Amino acid sequence: MKALKQLFSLQAIWYLAFAAFFSYVVPIIFAVAGTNDVLRIEFILFLINVAYAVLVGIIIGKKDQTIIFTIFFPLLFQISYSSFFGGFSSYVRYFGPVYLLMTLLAYGASKD
Repeated sequence: MKALKQLFSLQAIWYLAFAAFFSYVVPIIFAVAGTNDVLRIEFILFLINVAYAVLVGIIIGKKDQTIIFTIFFPLLFQISYSSFFGGFSSYVRYFGPVYLLMTLLAYGASKD
């Protein structure tokens, strides 16, 4: 019951909003800025998204929130990756499960 109540809360909307920002808006910013593909891959896939995934896992674990929040970002990333990394879709599709794993590991490590 607690997990269902948290799922339909203002916190869930915030988690979805930040996940959408990091899944959709950050790649658009890098594309509009005219960065090359290597820079986009380095900063978006390896730096920004990894840091966000770990940070979300830590926050969810410390606040003792439902584990369902951990799937928001990886799920939105999987949905959006083809539109921003279309040419790299052969290996970018593996980053969603990696982000989920990192979020879950951070979640488990931060639990008391």
